[in-house]
Amino acid sequence: MRYILLLCFLSIWLNAVENNYELIIKKKFDSNLYGIVQDNDDQISAVGFINDYKTIDPKKKLNDPLNDAAFGTQMELVRTDKNAKITLDINAHLAPFNKAVSVIKTPQNDYYVGGYTLDGEFFIAKLNSLGRKIFLKEFGTKNYDKMNKLVALKDGGVLTIGSSMTTRDQSDPIYETGLGLNDIFISRFSRDGELLWSKKYGTQNDDVGYDAVEAFDGSIIVLGSTTEGMTKDAALMRINERGDQIWFKTYSLNKQLNPYALIALKDNSFLASIGSIEDNNKEQINLLKFDLQQNIIAHKTIHTFYPSALYDIKESSNGSIIGVGYVTDYEKSNTDALAMQFSASLQLVWQEHFGNDNYDTFHKVAVLRDGQYVAVGAKTLNNSEVTNMWIVKFNKNGNIAKIPTLTLYEYLCKVFKEEIDAKKITITKDLTISFIEKGINYKPLKSSLTFKQKAFLTRFWKKFLPAIEKYKKNIKALEINGHTSSEWITSSFSKRYLHNANLSNRRAFEVTRYIFNKNDYKTQKWLTEILKQSGYSYSKKIVEPNGTEDQESSRRVTFKIYI
Repeated sequence: MRYILLLCFLSIWLNAVENNYELIIKKKFDSNLYGIVQDNDDQISAVGFINDYKTIDPKKKLNDPLNDAAFGTQMELVRTDKNAKITLDINAHLAPFNKAVSVIKTPQNDYYVGGYTLDGEFFIAKLNSLGRKIFLKEFGTKNYDKMNKLVALKDGGVLTIGSSMTTRDQSDPIYETGLGLNDIFISRFSRDGELLWSKKYGTQNDDVGYDAVEAFDGSIIVLGSTTEGMTKDAALMRINERGDQIWFKTYSLNKQLNPYALIALKDNSFLASIGSIEDNNKEQINLLKFDLQQNIIAHKTIHTFYPSALYDIKESSNGSIIGVGYVTDYEKSNTDALAMQFSASLQLVWQEHFGNDNYDTFHKVAVLRDGQYVAVGAKTLNNSEVTNMWIVKFNKNGNIAKIPTLTLYEYLCKVFKEEIDAKKITITKDLTISFIEKGINYKPLKSSLTFKQKAFLTRFWKKFLPAIEKYKKNIKALEINGHTSSEWITSSFSKRYLHNANLSNRRAFEVTRYIFNKNDYKTQKWLTEILKQSGYSYSKKIVEPNGTEDQESSRRVTFKIYI
């Protein structure tokens, strides 16, 4: 293998909009995302490229070939969890500059990543779930090959599709299939990375392959373009499993066409997203539906006020279509990311624009298992010329999805899971926290804290304070409640209740004083706004299932949060 694939973690700057699943991954130089997939554990993985350039360091050699290979345009793989937190960020260092354009997840939780080097070759890499290399294949004709898509096949293998300039070297085994200027270039690999075949297709003119899908019968449907002079048409092709051409069809609208994406629909037909350049040089969106026998079933043009295109489309389980791409306001010199949803009959349901007053675009979209969508692309921040990697999750109605947040009850149960499992505390959904560890209850008539009680409260408060500070805006009050058992020797009913009421108040105050003094001034100031104490006497005594009072457990203090 000519090059070594090095995967390393890079420092990143993240900018997530509060509560929205919109993640901007900022690097020093231009970066972009072109592929997206949902992992088996519901995380989201995306691939693209970053640019990194070497700065002058007089203490080091300026011509260090091993070190220089780490710079330039290089493949990037990132993964995020349901809270829009980055869980993986790795960069591949190949000797040639390279870009990743597509990613596939295997049932074994591995990755296939496809792309091309900028000196003219395709590459596919198989990585494990941690991003470590299983194998790397570089192939092609070295004649400015450019990959556009990596396609998953039913047998676990993959298909690569793109373009290649016609081979001029007769010793190249692909020479005989070189047809014209650029050719549609397709290669098929087994699940183990074995190259099964590489072939070229097209006409004597300039041909490019953009996307492909596997049909229900195992044949491959291909979307490409063919250009002759100033005329650019869409090209549709069907090949068998061995790569033999079954039919080749050009589709013309007497306009310049830009093919982008192809999907297989659940009814075994196919849908292509194609841009058409109108007379005013404005690009418009076209959806073309056809069948296995190259019959055109439907053609829908979406007329928009501004130039727009859908770079990627996907079908949801209900037959609706989601598409993403760009829309440009020439007057404002502003490009926004575009998302559109269509019904199964290709009627526009909604469209949404995403981004700022700069260049923003979506390249790929995925339909998640929960019915939401996630798109990736590039975003340019205000007062910046640098594009950043961008991941946005949105709902079926087009609104940006919210990052799921735990309720305060759920979060406290998570923080105190160990104590709850060990039966030291209980937390109820009304946010009452009770201390049930044996040996920390009060002795009769006692309100002063013992050494064991202080140690317990210190451990508890160290975890409790940071937890409630996360929900500071939602907390109205924190009440510390003292409780007693019902006994009181040689006393009337009224005196027994009042003595216990006084005792329960003292217990609540002693706990309040202890935890209050453990905080800095800023925290104490906040606590003065929410803390209050109450004595419940024996009104909330602990009763066993048989109806008898558990006097020891009744002599306690509880915390209650009001939101």
